[in-house]
Amino acid sequence: MSILQSIFTDYYEPIIYKLHPRPSVIENVNKMIHCGDSSHVGAMYGCPHCGNLKFVPFRCKSRFCPSCGNKYNQLRSFHMSCKLVSCVHRHCEMESSYPLVHLFVKLKMKCTPDTKTTKLLLKLFLLWTSSRN
Repeated sequence: MSILQSIFTDYYEPIIYKLHPRPSVIENVNKMIHCGDSSHVGAMYGCPHCGNLKFVPFRCKSRFCPSCGNKYNQLRSFHMSCKLVSCVHRHCEMESSYPLVHLFVKLKMKCTPDTKTTKLLLKLFLLWTSSRN
């Protein structure tokens, strides 16, 4: 049992009766508490050759669970990395010492991606950064 599972097991009643969570939250907490518990639900597998039996408890597969959620996050990051384009990009951050920052702050509310002001400021910024390199 993980630390998070033991904390939720110890404080289960105060969570239910004092916090009054939604039914979906209670369901996820119950899944997380019983995740990997051999006394709850599982599957029995047997080897046809030697006859050995093995019981494998079911997992909750919830993102809230520390073990299942970590697996979910790793799988999601792997799939995202497969979809991303592998290219070199340039990352720049503007500090307050740059003279163009004041223009960006001043025109922040007026600038949308398709306005002429934004395009002009972007051209000025690119020109200014290329001259500094």
